[in-house]
Amino acid sequence: MKDTQSITRARIELDKLRTLALSDYGGLQGDFGDRARQCLKIFESAGYASAGIELAQALVLTARDQEARGHGTEALALVERARPLIEAYGLTEEAVTAAILEANVKVVANDLEAAEAAIELAARQLERTPIEGTSEVAIWVVRARLARRRGDTDGALAWLERARARCIELRARGTLMRVMLNLGVIRYERRELLLAIRAHTQAVELAQEERPPRRPFLGKLELNLGLMHADNEGFKQAARHFEASIKWLDEKDSGGLLLRARLGSAKAKAAQGKTREASLVAHQLADQATDWIDQPGAGDIAVDLCEVLWRLDQPAEVLASSNLALGEPHIAQSLTPARARLRAWQLRARAQLGEPIQQLRSDLELLIAGPPEGEPQPELPTLVLEVAVELFEKLEDYRQALTFQRLHEERFFECMRGMLGRTPATKEPQAKDKHDALITDLVRHLRLLEQARTNLEHETSQRRLEAKQRLAAEARLEGSRRLETVGRLAGSVAHDFNNLLTVILGNLALVELGPLDSGQRTALEAVQIAGESGAALVRRLLSLGHAPEPKSQLIAVTTFINETLPMMRGIMGSSIALDVSGFDTPATLRGDATQLQSVLLNLLINARSAMPEGGRVLLECQLLDDSKDAGIEDAKLGVLRIRISDTGSGIPPESVEFIFDPLFTTHGPEVGSGIGLTSSRDIARLHGGDLRLVETSPSGTTFELLLPVAAASLPKVILPTPTAPKSDLAGRRILIAEDNAQIRSLACRALELAGAEVLAAPDGRDALALWHSLLPSKRPELVITDIIMPRLGGHELIEALRADAPDLPIITISAYSERKPKTTPRLAFLPKPFSMSELIELAAQQLTSGTESDTNPSLS
Repeated sequence: MKDTQSITRARIELDKLRTLALSDYGGLQGDFGDRARQCLKIFESAGYASAGIELAQALVLTARDQEARGHGTEALALVERARPLIEAYGLTEEAVTAAILEANVKVVANDLEAAEAAIELAARQLERTPIEGTSEVAIWVVRARLARRRGDTDGALAWLERARARCIELRARGTLMRVMLNLGVIRYERRELLLAIRAHTQAVELAQEERPPRRPFLGKLELNLGLMHADNEGFKQAARHFEASIKWLDEKDSGGLLLRARLGSAKAKAAQGKTREASLVAHQLADQATDWIDQPGAGDIAVDLCEVLWRLDQPAEVLASSNLALGEPHIAQSLTPARARLRAWQLRARAQLGEPIQQLRSDLELLIAGPPEGEPQPELPTLVLEVAVELFEKLEDYRQALTFQRLHEERFFECMRGMLGRTPATKEPQAKDKHDALITDLVRHLRLLEQARTNLEHETSQRRLEAKQRLAAEARLEGSRRLETVGRLAGSVAHDFNNLLTVILGNLALVELGPLDSGQRTALEAVQIAGESGAALVRRLLSLGHAPEPKSQLIAVTTFINETLPMMRGIMGSSIALDVSGFDTPATLRGDATQLQSVLLNLLINARSAMPEGGRVLLECQLLDDSKDAGIEDAKLGVLRIRISDTGSGIPPESVEFIFDPLFTTHGPEVGSGIGLTSSRDIARLHGGDLRLVETSPSGTTFELLLPVAAASLPKVILPTPTAPKSDLAGRRILIAEDNAQIRSLACRALELAGAEVLAAPDGRDALALWHSLLPSKRPELVITDIIMPRLGGHELIEALRADAPDLPIITISAYSERKPKTTPRLAFLPKPFSMSELIELAAQQLTSGTESDTNPSLS
């Protein structure tokens, strides 16, 4: 039993970790790795037969943590262990995650062919079985990183811009900031400095909004911003970002980045004249060089250290640091820009220390010649160009000095064009004569400066426009945050609210079974309508975060309108005339009558608000034979069009494009919340149709509701007169586990009225004890259990009961429809609120041999 409980707890913990890893936040930090490894240890002990799926999922989660911490080899080893299980159990999400993870590791290792193969595998998996979330965006980001490694920065930017647009569409802020980081890095490499700073600044703003913030990620963003501002000689801003980076980084997980942040801070302080503080940091890191020189990224750290020491006028220390770094094989044998910069610092320090310049010439020529022919030829860093100019001038080789000076100037103007967002201009052929070449360069530079001025004026006006658009976007983002808050609030109260509605509607159904006069029945019907409206309101609030699932039942249009008409006339009042035409069609719809009623009533409420002095509303129904004209697919039997026209004041032109946005309203906060049209259109689309604004003007507005026709006619009505539940349960033994005493008592009473012998328990532990206390011949034939209960929940109770009775029919009930288990012929789900007749009917179905649980209309 102890092992079973450990596995159960591990499964619950694994579900939490998977939710975190697959979420937009995706913050694999803190104790995530320790928790994942603990789950992995438990499932390894349980073995493949008992926990094969969970073992595969735990392996992938642990691999994600290792990859996030930069341990690519360990991550790939875990993926290789998980791959056979993933294939055996058909785990699509884990297959996509593992392929993306492998692609990322291979890109870092510069194994580009293997990375591309992994990306294609992930894309094929995702194409066969689409996964909700940002998996598609993750694939695009890896494609961008691969293109960048191949030198195709245009292609990388195209993939990242596509990913950015998708993140905005999904409101995936966590993924968006990772995309903005990659965008900023590529813009920086292209010398588009202002665009790079803007991308990183946006990523920082998004990251700071998270609670808790992602410390290593924020530290990396701040470090990049510091480097960019330092390159732009904005040393005061650079110092601020470096200090922020130091605050967010830690030695354990980000030692190399922390060293670069400390060096960047020292460089910024030296540039501002704070040489004492800068010298203290630089010498401390120089003394500790043997501790970090063999680490990944040590070349970049050594370059930063040399620059700080040079600013402090300490060429001997520069030479010592560069010699130490170039003595490391992994730096000296690489083809990275860091190695070229270190060799440039080495030459500059040797010249400064008085070494004969002629002795340096061969080393200089080797440096500017680059790697041997046939190997990749990286672009010479700007520092190399500067050192070449200095040394060739000392050698009095002015022709070579002028050549590298021109390259340096061209690099400067390319940087200017990049900062302005312009593509590099086509280079003019240089004149043979050096004097003509100088004149040509001067004229070209003057033209570039004039063009830069013009471009700057244009860019300034564009920035003003973008600032205005950004303010509007921020307002919409704030609306999105409000929407998320409402969704979380709705989810937190839905459980208790649905329990109350179950009690109200269930007791009401039992009262209706007795003798009632017409006045009492009318009053009870009003209570029933209010209760059902309350249930519909909960579903609408929950639909802000999750799309509602409409019940699937046939609806006769004529009966539907006739039963909704009294409510519609009541909403309109005496000052507004309501005309109805064309609703005598025999057509039939399929869907949820309550949800469709809420759509019509919401449109009428909006129409009433537009006519405070009174007016007229016209409801017109028309059957369209050609669904293509209506733009509705898969409507083979035609489309029902319901138009709602009013004579009100219309919608302001500036608001038309926002009317379906969540929480947008043209009324004051005391009138409406702005979720009506949003949820109404969502309901229409879930029914296979649409809700559209046809026209609006100061003389009125027209909306149309389009719904696919399900059948030509239907002989029965939607809301039948309440009847006593069928006594299909006579002599059957049923166990119910429910922590809500009122619902438990109500269900017991209803099942007993249907003839059943009922046992009740307040939670899963008592229900299990009751089960074991009975002889096998006296045990219940059916178990009804709530999913969320104290001490022992429904999922754990089901697992324990299945050990004794594998074929035991079970019904789960819950106010949280997203917590429902996967239904089978012997495991059904009934969402709260439900009527007692629904409970009795489903219980009878489960007790009937061979009955499929998903045939109940309320479950579809």
